[in-house]
Amino acid sequence: DAFLGPPGSTPSGGGGGGAVGGLEALRLRCSAKGGAGAVEKRNSFGDFAGLGDAGARSALGRLAAAPWVRAALRSLDLAWNHLGDGAAEALRLGWPDGLRALRLDWNAIGERGAAQLAAALKAPAAAALQELDLRSNPLGDVGGGSICKAAGGHGGLRWLGLGETSLTDAGAQGAVPELVGHPSLEGLDIGENALTDASCEALARLVASAPRLRRLVLRGYLFEPTRIGDEGGQVLARAVGQLSRFRAGEASCKGRAPKTFELDLDYQQVGCRTAVEMSRHCGAWSRFSAFNTEISTAGATALANALRARSTEAAGGQAIALAPHRLNVAQCRIAPSAVELLRRAGINRLDCHGQRPQKPAVRAAC
Repeated sequence: DAFLGPPGSTPSGGGGGGAVGGLEALRLRCSAKGGAGAVEKRNSFGDFAGLGDAGARSALGRLAAAPWVRAALRSLDLAWNHLGDGAAEALRLGWPDGLRALRLDWNAIGERGAAQLAAALKAPAAAALQELDLRSNPLGDVGGGSICKAAGGHGGLRWLGLGETSLTDAGAQGAVPELVGHPSLEGLDIGENALTDASCEALARLVASAPRLRRLVLRGYLFEPTRIGDEGGQVLARAVGQLSRFRAGEASCKGRAPKTFELDLDYQQVGCRTAVEMSRHCGAWSRFSAFNTEISTAGATALANALRARSTEAAGGQAIALAPHRLNVAQCRIAPSAVELLRRAGINRLDCHGQRPQKPAVRAAC
């Protein structure tokens, strides 16, 4: 009420109760991961502080009762509020017209709530939405599929966050194809789910087909016994290269440099074969993050040689569009000699600290 004025009031300057008529961003986040303020709130109020479903219904009801705010609102952040399926239903019923960014990460929205949000995405009121973050909600395979199916038909969506939403390989294999060829999607976070190599063919088809996709976040769980390995990693790397060839031809027709890709495979079980495949397509990506993976000396050497050769070509006057490269291979299994090669490869940002010793089997294979 402090922002919106009492029920029935009109915007400031309109003779009413002093409500804010031009409110474009509303942040009701209860906490923030890693911040000192978050720790203080947790210590003072426990882990269950937040709006909850009842508070969300009240807040969204007040937005619906203030149409001048509802029409102006562009960004709504309700993260870390213990919101459940009831809050998702309230959001569907009172969706702010013109909303572009919605953050619902770190809540408790499940399968039924996902169905409510999917219905909201299909409605004309949600046509302006560009960013939807549902990270760390227990959507499950059915809920994730509902969201992806609705997002697949939403032509303006640019970012979709489905990390840590209890997706399995079966769920991803059903949900990700709904996004194939998406005309506007620029980024997808689907990491920290129980995904293995079996999901990578579906993800690769998305990478190779979505014309604007520039980032795939596919981090693994460090202590999950089976994660994405070299079989899936190579499939993804080839898809990045395939997308690059398409974009290079498109950019050449339009007279501008092609956009490059960012791939995040932190904590997965990828190793040298994935690194070698990425080295073959180093013109296709600008960032490759493989923190705490099984990449060892041979894979790092392949990356270093490919990136150095590309830098040498550019320095020699070759007509190539040289993307700035960022590479994270910290806490892998790379020998000091290969780390030094990476440092001399002309990489814009290199993270390579804390290398672990090579496993005997890895040393023999690489």
